[in-house]
Order: sequence, then structure tokens, then C-alpha cells
Amino acid sequence: MTKLELIDYIANRFSTDPEYPWEDDQVDCVFRHGNNKKWFALYMEIERKCLGLEGSGTASILNVKTGPLLQGSYLGKPGILPAYHMNKTNWVSIVLDTADQKTFEELLDISWELTK
Repeated sequence: MTKLELIDYIANRFSTDPEYPWEDDQVDCVFRHGNNKKWFALYMEIERKCLGLEGSGTASILNVKTGPLLQGSYLGKPGILPAYHMNKTNWVSIVLDTADQKTFEELLDISWELTK
């Protein structure tokens, strides 16, 4: 999944657009609830080696909230890693070019519900 596909999916599913809260960074972005402004997803491009992934260059990831009870059941799946730059007890990182669509959709829905 590309960043544009991600943005389109989230816009259609949750009626929200990305926000770029860091003025010197127009790549990484957050997705928030409209009413409470809580983040339900954080998109980042991270060096593959920082994530423990093979290869060079960057990987596109999406951090989503899972809570501690669900996290363990997802961490064993392809493309799901402990959260990068977030609380590793409550969040996971989805590697967008590795995780399957069903897992991606489930995790994004869970994050949406947990943060509303």
C-alpha cells in the first residue's frame, strides 16, 4: 500500500485527512478523530535498519493503537512490529508493503475504536 492509497482508504473509511504537525516534515503525518483530536494512526517513513528489517532505504509504516491484550496476537503476523516511536505496550507498527489487507483493516478499525 502506498501513502496515497493509505490516505484515500482512511478518508473513505473514517472521513479524515492527514495532518502534518511538524513544520519541517511534510512526509510523516497523523490521522485524528474530528471530535476529540486524538490520534488513531501515525504514518512514518523509517530506515529499514531501524526497524530490524532487511534491505536498505526506508519502509512506510503506520502506527496504530491495539492495547496490551490484542497486541500479542498481532505481533506474530507478517508486517506487524512493536511500535516505532510509540508506547510498545499499546501500539504496533504496520509495515505497509508487508502486512496483508485484512490485518491492516482490522488493526486500523481497532485503533479507531480505542481512541474515540
